[in-house]
Amino acid sequence: MKFFIIFTMLLLCFIGVSSFKEQSPVFKAGYSPVSQQVEKPFLVGAMFNGRDVNYTYSDFFKFNTWHYYTGMTSSGFQFGWPGIPSDTVLAHIDHYGTQVRNRIDANYNAGMLTLSDRPKIQYIAFGQRSDYQCESENFMEQEVRERYGFYTYNYSDVGANYIDSSQHGSGARVRYCSPNNHSTDGGQTFMQMEPGYVVRGLKTNREQINRSWDWHYSIDDGNHAWYVKPRIRVDSAYANNPANLNKEVCRIEVLNFDGDTIKTTNIRVANFIENNEYSGEYIEYFFDLHQDSLLEISDGKSFNPDEKPLWDTRCQVDFRVWWYGQCDMWIDYVRVENEIAEQLFRSNDNFDPWLSWEVEEIANNHPGKLIDFYIEEYEFNMLPAIKYVNEKIISLSNGQLSLMTNLNRGLLEVHLPSGWKTGESRNPYEFDVSDAAFTDDLLIYYLYDYAGLRNYVPNFYPFEYIINQNTSEPWQRQYLPNTLWSGTPPSSFDTVAGILADITLPKIMKKSSMTNLTTGLRMRWSLPAI
Repeated sequence: MKFFIIFTMLLLCFIGVSSFKEQSPVFKAGYSPVSQQVEKPFLVGAMFNGRDVNYTYSDFFKFNTWHYYTGMTSSGFQFGWPGIPSDTVLAHIDHYGTQVRNRIDANYNAGMLTLSDRPKIQYIAFGQRSDYQCESENFMEQEVRERYGFYTYNYSDVGANYIDSSQHGSGARVRYCSPNNHSTDGGQTFMQMEPGYVVRGLKTNREQINRSWDWHYSIDDGNHAWYVKPRIRVDSAYANNPANLNKEVCRIEVLNFDGDTIKTTNIRVANFIENNEYSGEYIEYFFDLHQDSLLEISDGKSFNPDEKPLWDTRCQVDFRVWWYGQCDMWIDYVRVENEIAEQLFRSNDNFDPWLSWEVEEIANNHPGKLIDFYIEEYEFNMLPAIKYVNEKIISLSNGQLSLMTNLNRGLLEVHLPSGWKTGESRNPYEFDVSDAAFTDDLLIYYLYDYAGLRNYVPNFYPFEYIINQNTSEPWQRQYLPNTLWSGTPPSSFDTVAGILADITLPKIMKKSSMTNLTTGLRMRWSLPAI
């Protein structure tokens, strides 16, 4: 019984690594995550087996993988690796670096490679960025529409879909508004309009309300400030006329879950002017906004004050844009970022020193002793930050390491508007991959072609079997095929025999397990040696 208790304390079996295809014809900007890597053995381990600080049970199970969950709680408690109190999210490397290096060496001497779950990496990879497009979904290029059609609005009362072929637009697909009485852009207008909402009714409107999937500080949306950054340009001749400085261009309205307005900001011509001049380019940082009208939601809890679940489709969060009808305006998208992403994507004063500490000053000093860096389950709008962190790790490690993620497809799809392809809201607690909205090709694009990930851990645990204490019925079942046994298979869910699953026919198990990503992916499962 003690053996069983310790095994379950180590949590769930580490089920191996799924590797992405080696080549992709659609990879952006010529960036390739493929490089020469140190050959690694077949991996067998248990998530959180680092709690066994003396390697007693890791030795018993013949594990060759070491892992320890790290993170930060909403109460401010920070934790890194065991026995290193100074290993926290905000600590300088001088306070923890030597001890972390010693742990990697100790793991290796005990016959285990380190799956490097680090506080700083986990924190910054959970930065959130969403670019809500202002052109209509049906105006998008087909490939973009298939991948990001849900990142649009339901309604546009004024303005027209427009390909901005100007020197500032470079062919971007945007929403264009022109005044009813006169055009201010030198006669380029083709349609004249009254004031009104350029966009309203955001389709994907639950990416800022997550206060229910709060296992980590960074993933709880209520713990962050948020920044709203509409990408807009106006007619430069109109803007550079001093008589127009106080003219209103547009108004940004932010609504919360209940449809209450929590922020209203008027953007005037003067807010486009820097150093007494405006070039006519698109901007998303506006100048000289008064403190009370900054495009910032300082308390993320205001998006969802009653902590409704993130899959609740009654959500009315919106980022509306009202146009005052006084000058020509082009708007590309409304970008919304949490404070982590806002800092991560700065050109300076960002998190690059943290990444340098973790990769160059720690990991690179232990060649062949680490598997990869690792983060847990994440939402769709965290992919830009994951891409940034992954590319930095690959670059700083000279291709020896990358970022490995745990893919919870339910959580990845939970943001999708109700009815998008499946007609259902996505509940990650009750997600069935047979109802997935994202195709395998889309997953390959998001994770490999865009984010550049080379490896991931499927969110499927063969030894997780959860009983509802109120009904005594399984809340979550897992299955093992009866072909694992040469003789008569044991009874299902037999704790004495150490069977934490239902024994069933292989074809039933296939239905319950994660869909194989057949195009360019290799599924590799490893079970603990018992």
